[in-house]
Amino acid sequence: MCAYGDVWHPMSVHDASGSVVGFLMWGIDDADGSCWLGGILVDAGQQRRGLGRAAVVQALSLLRTETGHTSFALSYRPDNVVARQLYASLGFVETGEEEDGELVARLSLG
Repeated sequence: MCAYGDVWHPMSVHDASGSVVGFLMWGIDDADGSCWLGGILVDAGQQRRGLGRAAVVQALSLLRTETGHTSFALSYRPDNVVARQLYASLGFVETGEEEDGELVARLSLG
């Protein structure tokens, strides 16, 4: 998706040693100007170490600083309890919206 369009931009996720352990992408929604995080993945062998949380926090900080965006959104499958809890703990609030069968959660840092 990142290679074949101009909506999504890739970011790699690194552990403390600098090894790549995951991926996420971000893009701006032209309809409402919010910055979406998508494709947030951490290698199965590296999960449960806080790397996903750290990646999202770091991405939010970087995107806020570099792009000036303060309104963020993401989506996840309704049965993904881990994602649901993680994003809620970071301040994302489910909106009742759905995107491709996934629940949408939004965060405003403004």
